[in-house]
Amino acid sequence: MFPQEHIPGRMAQSDFTSMNSLRVTIAGTAFPHLVYHRVLTYSNVEAVRVCFSDSFEALAEGLEACLWQIGGVPELHRTDNLTAAVRDLDREGMHEFT
Repeated sequence: MFPQEHIPGRMAQSDFTSMNSLRVTIAGTAFPHLVYHRVLTYSNVEAVRVCFSDSFEALAEGLEACLWQIGGVPELHRTDNLTAAVRDLDREGMHEFT
């Protein structure tokens, strides 16, 4: 095992999370949605933005909103294989980036 070192202001991580299992309703009507979730790895300061897909547009809007919430921009950003940015593996087994 090797220790992870988190440096203040260096990195943030983000991902989309489905909130449908919470069964949120508004005026009795189901409210299916996702959240774009961003966390600073050193301080664990978090920010979220409600969204309705994991599209590039939702990523851009979520990223901007969360940066404003956090009040700054870290040096690096890490996310998962966002479907809006990475297509399925090609014939050679490589990811194709959009």
